[in-house]
Amino acid sequence: MVGLDHTPKRSQDEATDAKVLIHQRGQIKRRVTLINNILEEAKEDPTKVTQPQLKVFARKFDVHYQEYSAVHGEILKSIPSSKLDEQDEMLTAFDVLHTEAMNRIEKLSKARSQPVVPADSTGTQQFIMRQQPLRTPIPSFDGRVETRSKFQTMFEDNVAKGNDSDAMKLHHLDKALVGDASGWITAKMTSM
Repeated sequence: MVGLDHTPKRSQDEATDAKVLIHQRGQIKRRVTLINNILEEAKEDPTKVTQPQLKVFARKFDVHYQEYSAVHGEILKSIPSSKLDEQDEMLTAFDVLHTEAMNRIEKLSKARSQPVVPADSTGTQQFIMRQQPLRTPIPSFDGRVETRSKFQTMFEDNVAKGNDSDAMKLHHLDKALVGDASGWITAKMTSM
């Protein structure tokens, strides 16, 4: 059947269908682009996106990829063969966008799973030390020469021969120093 403009009716319907499908495909790409933009912004500050949000984004990307592929297949059925290469370029561009977005999700997920160690004002990292319980209490040392030998023996038995790190041993020593001896160990020494 011929329409009023002498164009076969079926061809007009196919062109309209293709336009609608191309529009649908564009909407899917827009949704992926919006999420990708959020992920790009979170690259500078991974705390802007939560781990649950990253999981939702990954699921959405899978759904959007399936939708895009399905609509793309329908577009290919409704366009002339001379336009297939142009449409395949659109699919390739979407594949690149999708892959970039999935890579961003992966990197942000890894960044969120690693503990963030804040830097202090001097640019050195601060470390949180967990104190292991000691077998026996450490005696205190006030700096007097006559009590040094006894303190040293007890300290070595309780702390120095233990499995704690050197920084933790210094921490224990610092806590044992009282009176005139307190303050001999500086924060810089314990962070070395």
